[in-house]
Amino acid sequence: MSIVIIYGPKASGKTTNAERMKRHYGCRRIVDGWDAFEDIPKLRDGDLALALDEPTVSIHGAIVIDIATALKKIGTARP
Repeated sequence: MSIVIIYGPKASGKTTNAERMKRHYGCRRIVDGWDAFEDIPKLRDGDLALALDEPTVSIHGAIVIDIATALKKIGTARP
């Protein structure tokens, strides 16, 4: 398992589709409103982190996905 970070602007469908994305990516916990500059130590294996911005720092073992790609993967074109 790993950490999945999904980023996108406000009202783009991150929170609305969080449970579906959690199941799709096999995550155990949702961390909504995650901020790369403040919350890196708070993430753990199996987390789905929802963020406004793409992380500018590398997080070991994390998969970073933009919201449009994540929505396509779960079969939702829009929030």
